[in-house]
Amino acid sequence: MPPRRTGQLDGDVVVAHEHALDAASLGRLHAIYLDSFPPAERAPFEGLVEEIESGKYRLLTIRVRGTLRGFAVSMALSGLDVHLLAYLAVERRYRSRGLGARLVRTLVDSLASQGDVSGLLIEVDPEEAEDGRDLRMAARRIGFYKRLGAHLVAGAPGYRVPNLAGEGSLTMQLMWLPIRSPEQKLEGEKLGECIAALLVQGYGLRETDPLVQNVLRSLAR
Repeated sequence: MPPRRTGQLDGDVVVAHEHALDAASLGRLHAIYLDSFPPAERAPFEGLVEEIESGKYRLLTIRVRGTLRGFAVSMALSGLDVHLLAYLAVERRYRSRGLGARLVRTLVDSLASQGDVSGLLIEVDPEEAEDGRDLRMAARRIGFYKRLGAHLVAGAPGYRVPNLAGEGSLTMQLMWLPIRSPEQKLEGEKLGECIAALLVQGYGLRETDPLVQNVLRSLAR
């Protein structure tokens, strides 16, 4: 029986950390990944799987009656008490049923239980992008994270990331979901440290890369 189009899902819904997937689940992960992110924001899938299996990235899956229907991929920024939510996606026909929110809440609860994580950093498409990206979807995603307690980072208006499908870079916005202290903001020196770590550890750039240096120079002082 196909899932209902609206409302919360009933039945067996399980969220769990997984380090390796069987062939069927890996195929579903791949299909959701391709459908949910444009090429410019998609790292090579094989490399993503390798990073999950090596432990650099943490994979949180959500299954409905045993079948993988969504996932969250996160990573700790080395040397900092901050984690990055690298990817969050739910199978298209299972969206708007609370699965994405459940993934984020489970991830936040897991990080909070560690006791040493101050917050979760999230990249989102800007609402004013003029490069063909879906502005309505960008606004919906920002609203989604705001409802979960995140807010836009005001001090990084010039934040850009490499175009993973070719040359150049993309304008993005950063959001901050505080974990240890609800009132904590991401700003000043710590914001610069987080952005440098994100671009170097997450995208594989050198600290001296012009993109890294330009983004750091653009930070509000």
